Amino acid sequence: STSTSTTISNNKLRHTESSRLLLLLPACISSATSWSFCIDEVETRTVVTSVAQDDGTCMETRTTETRSCEIDAMACTTVQLYGRTGFNAGINGDYVKLPDKINEKDAFQSSSGFFLYWRSSFWRIAPATSGGYYARSADDAEHPLLVDSWLVYSGQSFDADPAVKTRCVAIDSGETTSSSTTATTQT
Repeated sequence: STSTSTTISNNKLRHTESSRLLLLLPACISSATSWSFCIDEVETRTVVTSVAQDDGTCMETRTTETRSCEIDAMACTTVQLYGRTGFNAGINGDYVKLPDKINEKDAFQSSSGFFLYWRSSFWRIAPATSGGYYARSADDAEHPLLVDSWLVYSGQSFDADPAVKTRCVAIDSGETTSSSTTATTQT
């Protein structure tokens, strides 16, 4: 009688019959990660393809696929403001949506206590919802994610800072992402 066994060892599939090696094939596995949360209006995923080589090993290829996506700014529950360096860099942070609107628009507060809210035709970043502010939007956008540019107080005046951006890092559906995989809408 002939005994037959199949084993996987060192990523190689071995089929033996009566202790004689008949077939040596690599146990190559291909996979793809899930689509990422929307970043800069694009979702990405990594596809890993493994192909059996003549020498019995697997050759792995990693490719990144992208596709367009959109995010509803109004569904965003946490806005991340980032990119400011130097004077007033403290405005950077995650701003969580407040339960009540301010001036009929969504308002947000950071863990450091700063408010991101709309008043008198622009968005403001301030220590309170009245009085002075550290930064403001250069335009009257419907939502802070849709602001084209930010003016930040430099100690002397409000100056445009093209490095300051916003992105959504949490939405109403409960999805959250780390800052390395976050959603950016129009800036």
